[in-house]
Amino acid sequence: MFVPTGKTRRVWVRPLIAFTALAVFGTVLWLFSDGKAPPRDATYAVAGECVENAGTFHKPVLFIVDCNDSKADYKVESTPGYKGQCPPDQDRYQQTRKSGIVDTTLCLSRVKH
Repeated sequence: MFVPTGKTRRVWVRPLIAFTALAVFGTVLWLFSDGKAPPRDATYAVAGECVENAGTFHKPVLFIVDCNDSKADYKVESTPGYKGQCPPDQDRYQQTRKSGIVDTTLCLSRVKH
């Protein structure tokens, strides 16, 4: 009968190291997040939602926000499609791809706080 004479293997060490590494990684992610969902791009905005302009008037960067939020700059009145026109009393926002193709068109009215 064979009797091992060396050190015994600790089979639990590798799973413990893996678990510890995952726990540290998760803790770091949790510490650097603010617990909020990432901002939703205006590409997905529908009529009735409000958007915040994080850019400038000439180079807008729009994100969907709650209409009661003080950050809400505009309310989406309609989404007329890719080449749609907006009424003259509303601002038109178009988002284009790098290829120059219009991706989103929104008709916007200013939110009064």
